[in-house]
Amino acid sequence: MTNTEIINELLSYLTTDCVLYFSPEPEKLLSLQNQKWGEVISKFNQLGANVKSTTGLSVPLLSDKTKNFISNFLSDFENEKLMWFRQLAGAYRSVILATLTYKKIYSVEDAFDLSCLEELFQNETWSTDKNADDARQQRKSVAIEAFKNLGV
Repeated sequence: MTNTEIINELLSYLTTDCVLYFSPEPEKLLSLQNQKWGEVISKFNQLGANVKSTTGLSVPLLSDKTKNFISNFLSDFENEKLMWFRQLAGAYRSVILATLTYKKIYSVEDAFDLSCLEELFQNETWSTDKNADDARQQRKSVAIEAFKNLGV
């Protein structure tokens, strides 16, 4: 894939970013998302983006400001580095968290925990599913490996 194709893929992926989709209920989860993910969105927007969360299923539109920010941010990445960034975003299910981790605003581990906020909340409320926990640990390993290879 070319860098332009990868950047366009990441821009498309940004519309499904996990930190943009807040759960309307239970109220305790929504409050936690507002607190934790609201801060993530605020920090991302301070870098030059303009994203907003949703509590519905509608896909948020990306403003030109956000598209330009991501395109400019990633345009200087060499192909291999861009591929590792793509891996990091996939492990987090979040271009936003990958960007904030790359910029050292969050550690790899803290960003990963934020990416799993809803899942960890459900585990505390109900119970932990062994298969889901194994998959989460695998994603965390991918995130750590990708970040190391980014050479930040």
